[in-house]
Amino acid sequence: MQGYFDGADDSSPRWLYYRKRTEGQNTLVLDQQNQVLSALPPTNFGTSGTVQDSSTVVSIPSDSTAFFTMDLTDTYGVTFVSYVSVAYASLLNDDIFQINQARYPPA
Repeated sequence: MQGYFDGADDSSPRWLYYRKRTEGQNTLVLDQQNQVLSALPPTNFGTSGTVQDSSTVVSIPSDSTAFFTMDLTDTYGVTFVSYVSVAYASLLNDDIFQINQARYPPA
C-alpha cells in the first residue's frame, strides 16, 4: 500500500485509495473529485427555540422548526450550499444547489 500513510496534503497518494477517497466515506462526490482536505466550511444553525422539559414525553408544536446550512464552496471548489431543514419532528428536507447554476433537485 504505497503512499497510504503519507496523508499530509491533497496531493498525497493516500487519497487515491478508495477507502480514503470521498466516495469511500459515503458522502457527496462532485465530478469524481475528492473533497479538499483542509476545507473548513462555514455553517449556520437556527431554531424556533422549542425545548423539552425534564419529562420523557415531549409534544412538539406544529410551528417548531430548525435549520442548518453549510457553504461547501471551499470543500469542493465550486460554489454551492447544503440546506437541511427539519419541521414538526419528522420532515427532513436536504437541498443541495449550486449558486447561479441549475438547482438540484429540480423544483
